[in-house]
Amino acid sequence: MLQYWRRSLPSPPILFECVFLSSFLFFFAKKERTSSQNRDERATMIAQGRFSTFQRMVFVFLCFMTLFNVRMSQGMAANKFSTYSASMRVPSILHPVMGQLPPVSLWKSVDSIASGAIIRDCWDCPELVVVEPGKFQMGASVTEEARLSVAARYRDRAMPQHVVEFPTAFAVGRTEVTRGEFARFTEATGYIANGCWLMVEESWTYFADRNWKYPGFEQTDKYPVVCVSWEDARAFTAWLSKNTGETYRLLSEAEWEYIARAGSTTIRWWGNDIGVQRANCAGCLDRSFTASLITAPVGSFPANLFGVYDILGNVSEWVEDCWHENYIGAPNNGDPWVLGRCEFRSLRGGSWLSPPTDLRSAHRDRETPGLRSSVLGFRIARTIRPSKP
Repeated sequence: MLQYWRRSLPSPPILFECVFLSSFLFFFAKKERTSSQNRDERATMIAQGRFSTFQRMVFVFLCFMTLFNVRMSQGMAANKFSTYSASMRVPSILHPVMGQLPPVSLWKSVDSIASGAIIRDCWDCPELVVVEPGKFQMGASVTEEARLSVAARYRDRAMPQHVVEFPTAFAVGRTEVTRGEFARFTEATGYIANGCWLMVEESWTYFADRNWKYPGFEQTDKYPVVCVSWEDARAFTAWLSKNTGETYRLLSEAEWEYIARAGSTTIRWWGNDIGVQRANCAGCLDRSFTASLITAPVGSFPANLFGVYDILGNVSEWVEDCWHENYIGAPNNGDPWVLGRCEFRSLRGGSWLSPPTDLRSAHRDRETPGLRSSVLGFRIARTIRPSKP
């Protein structure tokens, strides 16, 4: 009820909300007192700040929910209407029940969403962060590739450098899509994604009986899903779009690099050197989370300035674009480049099995859209609808 009230009015100051909740407590808490004497005693208790144990428990609970709502609205513009999403997590025991409920507008934005807002369109949808419009210089310089002795097969793929400008905001997954999120998709739709290429004794080998559930190493639902193709990723975004009424999709290459750079002009968003405790890759200097070469749980390393985790390393991420050998003729508005060699699709970011030279904001790779391997995953994007006039 309170959520519906907040959805239809501008977000009130927190003090006003506490007063509202306190009034609710005092007028509706169970207290079997009917005589005028008892009513006087209750008024005296309230005036002196003396409350029953039950009242205190309810008050603490309501204040906790108030603070929780503050977290939900972080990043929202103060002069906009509240834009709530289902940021609370539902206990796993309720997933079978909640999964049957249709999406409702209560957890969708009701007005424009401010940059930096964290949103979620359904109880168990991936968490997104809104990225502001802007422009940046896309691609790698000659000096960058020479400095790192980039392998010949990767040279010149990220050239020429060019300016890309985004006219509108968009939302991006804070983490790569997890094994648990992909599992809910397959359970809801019956989608099958079998067969996967695994690295065995320094050689890629295809296993028909391996898949995202059994990728050749242990994972929990908090790990990024692997052994998924570009086609699988598109099926996942189509399912989310149908369930939520929003437009989910893969990132364009330009959007991906804009997020990866997060305002930086260095080789990586944190600087030029690979450093320690920054990302998960085969040549990274810190592997405190595990003793072997595998994926790491999403969010194991610091987020960049956009609030996005694991944009470099962990899994190579499918993006929407068809493959092009360089940036000659590339769009400058952030749209995906879907004309050209669409027998290949682009990959960005490097993986847990990649050397540090692949963990660069400008690094590009490609694969056939139907290929699944233990280093391939994806991250989702969501189009932000224009605000109403």
